[in-house]
Amino acid sequence: ACPSPTPATRCTPWTTCSGILTEPPVTTVTSGGWSLLYSSLPGVSKLYNLAADPKQSTNVIETHLDVASELHQKLVYFMRETEVPKRLLDPRLELRM
Repeated sequence: ACPSPTPATRCTPWTTCSGILTEPPVTTVTSGGWSLLYSSLPGVSKLYNLAADPKQSTNVIETHLDVASELHQKLVYFMRETEVPKRLLDPRLELRM
């Protein structure tokens, strides 16, 4: 856990108390019964319908591109709003499947 934030040390989702995290291979966005496991690498991202597939065993990204795109936009919005460093944001601006 991070110590109480001070002006000199502020913990964000992209930092730890010991320093900046490396780029995560997969970022998960869950909303409205769907879960997008996003990767900036082609062929790695997955989408799951949590109501129909709670164990997340069937990737439905190819048949629900609209949902994947919406969740991806939520990720990008969150990253911009929380001022994620450009070097981490830029590779995630496109939905890669």
